[in-house]
Amino acid sequence: MDTHLFSLVHLVEQLGLEGSERSIEMLVVSIAPIPSNLELWEAPEWDAVQADKIKQWKEPSSPWNDAVEQLDSLLRA
Repeated sequence: MDTHLFSLVHLVEQLGLEGSERSIEMLVVSIAPIPSNLELWEAPEWDAVQADKIKQWKEPSSPWNDAVEQLDSLLRA
């Protein structure tokens, strides 16, 4: 499997957001930290479509799982 297709940049773009390094940094600054009592997809910053995608992609069998884990780590730091 080509993991490049399922990178953090592509994940952010699939959420309808700009995938540049600067845009991802700004996303992290604007959202982080997500409280530990919330799942990533429960953060109020996501719209319903984004939250649903993140929840589906968090599944261990999803090719997006690693990128979702990376995003989760960035938003909890």
